[in-house]
Amino acid sequence: MWREISERRWWGLWPYLAVGDTLVGVVVLPNFVASYWMGTWLIFDFYLFPEDVRLSAWVCYAVGNVCVLFSILIQHKLRTWLLPGDGKRTWGFLIALHVYKYTMAMVGVMQWRGLAYIAMFYTGMSLASAVVGLVGATILLALLRNHIGILTPPLTMAIDPDVMDSFTIPTKFSCEVTS
Repeated sequence: MWREISERRWWGLWPYLAVGDTLVGVVVLPNFVASYWMGTWLIFDFYLFPEDVRLSAWVCYAVGNVCVLFSILIQHKLRTWLLPGDGKRTWGFLIALHVYKYTMAMVGVMQWRGLAYIAMFYTGMSLASAVVGLVGATILLALLRNHIGILTPPLTMAIDPDVMDSFTIPTKFSCEVTS
């Protein structure tokens, strides 16, 4: 009897829960993601060669790409080193996990910041360069069958993956170095 009453109450709340969930996913979380990216981007603007923006852009682009490539190549080793063998989540594991996630997020910002500034330096800030970049990238993404890569929150809202799978970086062809 109590279970039946409880189930009916949840169904009555369903429209409100759906609206609330949508508002969080569309309004709240994207603002946090954008704020993180903007804050990280601006920290690099202020502290990574602030007197030479071109050098700062190239350093960001190089370090970002090298770190992403290195992380993909060692992801199997990272899983074996950092994942607890018994499946228990220790404080050390949780700290390593969060350091890894925020480091990779920072590396992603570096990579994109470097590319954005380099493109701006070499193509200029004009409508023509914006249209060529937009159309060119759209065509190349479609040809590489990776057009979904342009979506960001709120369109690609995801819940954090299983903690045990946090060290897996998906690649286009799912290749992985295992030795």
